[in-house]
Amino acid sequence: MSLLSLPWLGLRPVAMSPWLLLLLVVGSWLLARILAWTYAFYNNCRRLQCFPQPPKRNWFWGHLGLITPTEEGLKDSTQMSATYSQGFTVWLGPIIPFIVLCHPDTIRSITNASAAIAPKDNLFIRFLKPWLGEGILLSGGDKWSRHRRMLTPAFHFNILKSYITIFNKSANIMLVSPLKSGSQMESWGGGTMDTSGLEFWLFWVALGHCSSSLSLGFLICKMGMIIPT
Repeated sequence: MSLLSLPWLGLRPVAMSPWLLLLLVVGSWLLARILAWTYAFYNNCRRLQCFPQPPKRNWFWGHLGLITPTEEGLKDSTQMSATYSQGFTVWLGPIIPFIVLCHPDTIRSITNASAAIAPKDNLFIRFLKPWLGEGILLSGGDKWSRHRRMLTPAFHFNILKSYITIFNKSANIMLVSPLKSGSQMESWGGGTMDTSGLEFWLFWVALGHCSSSLSLGFLICKMGMIIPT
């Protein structure tokens, strides 16, 4: 390797080994990636300042564990949707923010937007793609629009009307069975629970028609309308 001479810096000629050159290139690449990620994160945080957020547990955990899958956690979620009626930000750890929308008008605008305006969340897509592939659930852009146009006629409301009786029958069975005297229901955390936890069942039955692609904000909004505070 030839000698690297920088007389204008007052440095003597030094021998640049291949390993030192490789280390310099890798270090420069890592530094550039870190700076780019830091700028993107700062810019994202600046944009999220217009959304309120509930108090965090701490700076590291963010809002993780703030809402538990229990009856008390469901009440806390309902209270949050009432306190932040438009929407709020939650942090999953120190670097992953989520926007929870609560107002029906805002949610309607997003769910009716095209795939180019409201792209799907890449975080969940990367997690599910190895198992589900690039079907209509995970695809986006022109591919999603093309598949949606192909499938929409098969799921038209007029076709689904013939299944209303079956839907109603299934919902009635699910609602009536826990109300029978002495019946027990399986809880989320294992074991059994009595009819005092019936609101969980009512909540999930009421949301049974929702698409899995809808946002958490829509679910919380529906929850606030189903279970009064």
